[in-house]
Amino acid sequence: MKQNKSENLFLQTRASLGTRQAWFTPIKNIIKNDYILSANTYNPYSGEETTTHREPKEILREIGVSEQSIASQIKELQKLLK
Repeated sequence: MKQNKSENLFLQTRASLGTRQAWFTPIKNIIKNDYILSANTYNPYSGEETTTHREPKEILREIGVSEQSIASQIKELQKLLK
């Protein structure tokens, strides 16, 4: 079956619109969910992102090491300037 220009344009536009803020849901999914029209019900991106954070103690330890290195470099520079 050959598609006309408007059908082809619709399909191209539809494919390019799927983003984290907007997406298409097949009508079959809406029917399966008793016509619930809440966007969160069909969001393909929900629950996908997980964020892991480093332990604060680890970050503070790294900062302490950096500060010690900076302090020793400043002392060396002060010795050179005398």
